[in-house]
Amino acid sequence: MVPDCIDPKAGGFLRDLMKKSVPEIVADCGNDYDFGELWEARLHWSGCPACRPEFAVVPAIFKQIGVGLEQKWRAVEDFALTLAASIQFSTAG
Repeated sequence: MVPDCIDPKAGGFLRDLMKKSVPEIVADCGNDYDFGELWEARLHWSGCPACRPEFAVVPAIFKQIGVGLEQKWRAVEDFALTLAASIQFSTAG
């Protein structure tokens, strides 16, 4: 017998995430939900005896999400640094 989910709200969020592709999850992070909510879903999966077997792919998926988020935020940082440098250059001359 599979036990019930220990937190149905977190389990539902995890279930909804697992219906999306990794690129969709990465793109939606910061818009539909934040990194903290993703982290909580991962922690929930770790401790929930019902969700662990249901979503056995979570470790692999979250590793891919982490790589995707790192690339996303690196691109944002690069853009911000480029913008700041161009503003500084235009006000210096």
